[in-house]
Amino acid sequence: MFAPQHAIPRPLKHELPRAGLLAHLHAETDVALLALVAPSGYGKTTLLAQHARRAARPLAWLTLREADAEPLALGEALAAALQQALPGLALAHWTQARTQGASPEGAARALAHDLAGASANVDVVLDGADVLGADSGQWLDAWLDALPEGHRLLLSARAEPPLGLARRAAQGQAQLLGAAELAFSPNETRAYLSARGHPEPAAELHARLEGWPVGVALVASGAAPHLTPADLLRDVLRTLPPTVRAALPEAAVLPVWSEGAAQALGLALPPGWLREVRRVGVPLTPLGAGSWRPLALVQAALDAELAAQPERAQPVHARAAQDAQASGDGLRALRHWRAAGNHAQAARLAEELVAVYEARWEFRLVREVLDGGPAGGGGPAEASRTLRRALGQALFETGEAARGEALLRALYAEHDTPEPALLFSLGVLAARAGQPGQQLAWAEAGLRAGPSEYDHTRLLRLKASAQLALGQLQAGLDTALEATRRAEQGRALGELGAALTVAQAAYRYLGQPVACEHALRRALDVYAALDMPGRSLVLHNDLADLLRTQGRLGEALGLLRAALPVAARERSVMAAFLHETLGEVLFEQGDWAGSAAQVQAALEGCAAFGLGALPPRLWPKLAEVRLRAGDPGGAAEALAWGELCLGAGGPEAESAWAQSAALLALEEGDLPRAEAQLARVLALAASDEAVRRAGLYGLAVRQRQGTLLPGDLHTLPALLRGLPGVDAALGAELAQQPATPLPAAAPAGPILSVRTCGALAVSVDGEAVPMPLSKSGELLVYLALHGPSTRDQLVDALWDGSAERRHVEYFKVAARQLRAALSRPAGVTFNPLPFEGGRYGLAPEFALAVDVSTLRRALDGGDPEALQAAFAPLQGPFLPEVDTEWAELRRAEYSGDALTAALTLGEWLRAREPRAALPLYRQATVLDPLATAAWQGLARTLLGLGERTAAQQTYAQYCRTLAQELAAEPELPFDAFVQAGV
Repeated sequence: MFAPQHAIPRPLKHELPRAGLLAHLHAETDVALLALVAPSGYGKTTLLAQHARRAARPLAWLTLREADAEPLALGEALAAALQQALPGLALAHWTQARTQGASPEGAARALAHDLAGASANVDVVLDGADVLGADSGQWLDAWLDALPEGHRLLLSARAEPPLGLARRAAQGQAQLLGAAELAFSPNETRAYLSARGHPEPAAELHARLEGWPVGVALVASGAAPHLTPADLLRDVLRTLPPTVRAALPEAAVLPVWSEGAAQALGLALPPGWLREVRRVGVPLTPLGAGSWRPLALVQAALDAELAAQPERAQPVHARAAQDAQASGDGLRALRHWRAAGNHAQAARLAEELVAVYEARWEFRLVREVLDGGPAGGGGPAEASRTLRRALGQALFETGEAARGEALLRALYAEHDTPEPALLFSLGVLAARAGQPGQQLAWAEAGLRAGPSEYDHTRLLRLKASAQLALGQLQAGLDTALEATRRAEQGRALGELGAALTVAQAAYRYLGQPVACEHALRRALDVYAALDMPGRSLVLHNDLADLLRTQGRLGEALGLLRAALPVAARERSVMAAFLHETLGEVLFEQGDWAGSAAQVQAALEGCAAFGLGALPPRLWPKLAEVRLRAGDPGGAAEALAWGELCLGAGGPEAESAWAQSAALLALEEGDLPRAEAQLARVLALAASDEAVRRAGLYGLAVRQRQGTLLPGDLHTLPALLRGLPGVDAALGAELAQQPATPLPAAAPAGPILSVRTCGALAVSVDGEAVPMPLSKSGELLVYLALHGPSTRDQLVDALWDGSAERRHVEYFKVAARQLRAALSRPAGVTFNPLPFEGGRYGLAPEFALAVDVSTLRRALDGGDPEALQAAFAPLQGPFLPEVDTEWAELRRAEYSGDALTAALTLGEWLRAREPRAALPLYRQATVLDPLATAAWQGLARTLLGLGERTAAQQTYAQYCRTLAQELAAEPELPFDAFVQAGV
């Protein structure tokens, strides 16, 4: 029986399985610490218990008590939990540290060190870490620092525990699940209510309670209408002093609670009210500097109480509106004017705000003003025509393309002579849909309709971008420059920035990068002066792309990383374009996974914003990235999707698709198909870069075909100009010529010797290192031959493509025990198997000596004596006990090396020491019984020694082998062979 402290809690009667979170806990085994930190009621203990009951590996549970705040008690409790989870675990280091009076941190490290030899990975759960103080937190910190790979600590707490969580998270060693992650998802709320037969609409309840699990459970219990989550809050509020409780509803008008803010607004709250609110436990979020934010449940409850007293609410909201307006917070002022019942003031403010926000491209704010009540609570249909048009454009600019288009088209149908502003919005809609001809028609119609100076400038800008999209480059530049001049004359700085944005695109298309960058930076300066982050997103994207083409990837990456959060906050259509460009930058840096994620995000943005022009060029890019990442199936899927939308993309998209299709065919070994697709790219000639890439990969195809001539490589420098790093790497590979091996340098560190041919033998500076597990030995050999590799690559190789969790877990055990085995020799004072940059590798301090690698270097070097020294230690086939695919391929490869070495040495020795050549030829016949050179070399050597009978027997055995295996005969009978001297 487990002690209560070590017992996993039993399931609750109406417990909801947290499938998504459980999958996360189950999968995230690469971090040493996973912390669940959230207020009460978020199901931390319940989730950990669910994980414990389903865990596929040993689990040590420890419910922390007040006594565990002392390091010694914590260590004893943790040691007992570990021994219950791993009954065979010997805690020798821990016992020694305790008896020798080691420091608390030393004892903690000793307990962690005892887990290095564990036969399985273990999860350690500490539930209720709020009891930990500074001393016990320091003890646990030391234990975590020494925790061997594969083991993991999971803990729960209401507040951040004292063990350097932020530092560990920054280093990638810890993950935090907070209230946002632990809250019920909408689907979980729906499932919980359904399981308990509760009829309340799940979406509404979820929004009201923000997914607070205990609140949802209370509602689902059927206690309502008698008990609701608000009743829990009211119970807390009742404990406030009467004067504070009576005045607290007025705090509803404060976005942030502080004593000073309440006093400045003239609220009736008494001095010290906030201290009392915190003391009784009203749920607040600390913001620092004496300020707090109430949870939505608190805000809603107090809003309702204040609204129930109109005579009190109206003057309070009016003062709050005036204060917000004076501080420049127009949106908050608008909400308070509406709450105060002053509809006239609210309508005037809405008109002013929309004009400002629209000119600044702050479409999210336009929606916040208008969507659902632009003028005193009325819907869009009750607003002015100007405001309805502004709402329509804001909708499709912020991800509701269908709704925005419907509103704009309804407005267009209402009047025979639509105003220029509406025609501009319809033109933008056409641009988003990839219809430049229609875009140009709307722009020209607006210009004919007698627009204001402001509308005239932006209609010119719209016309210029349409001209560029239609390939009218010089006309587009001229129109953009005219828009720039008008904006400068009218001092319309916002439109000046927009016109410069179009002008820089024209410069770029016309091949004028200096003018392009100048226009971009000038426009960015304009928007920075206007404090218009949303409007500058286009420029950040275009400048980043320009920098990318110039190889300035670090600058481009910085721009994009800064711009994406702004795009997300603004719900801007530019998010899709920024993701696309970031994907391109990461591609050129060789980050295939990151690039694929960004291209996928761009495609999702296209769907949200109704962007029809972008997907035709995104799908081919996603195909190439997936192919580079080793996912040809995913690449083929992306190409299939891309082919469906090629008609909307034009020659450049078709060229990109054909290029990616050629790369896939090249990867699959279908050289004729690769040639055909590359020919298609050359025929389209969509861009100079596309033509050069096709030429480069054409050389790769000819190399595979064996038809590449030396003269073909003269074109390489011209083809590689301006191409990304991955293409440059291919060019270097094509241009590479065999080089004379350099003399081996003297080893700078311990010599790690690995004999792979025959029984595996490993030593460090001559000291044998037994392999603890067969997979540990296979892992060592794989890394020695292939270099640093990701865990996915290693699991894929060592388990023939398996992705099963049990193989991932066993890999961690194998890696951990290999590290421990290689650490034992005295000369190893470093981590012998580091995990850096997402890759495992043998420490660079080792001087590697692998028998098959030594043999290959000797073959390449051409020195017979070096070859003889390298061949002698071989005692059998490569890793004879290993049957994984990679080993079998290498076995065949190294068998060929051994055969070549045996024949080469036999030929060399036959003229010098003929009898020494005999065993080499015999070994060659064993390596390949059909190797004609081996049999003939053996017979020839015997003849040279005067042993004709033995030579004749050897030749007869050769003839029998040919007959049995190939049903063939040698070209010459033995006598003719002897006479010919073959």
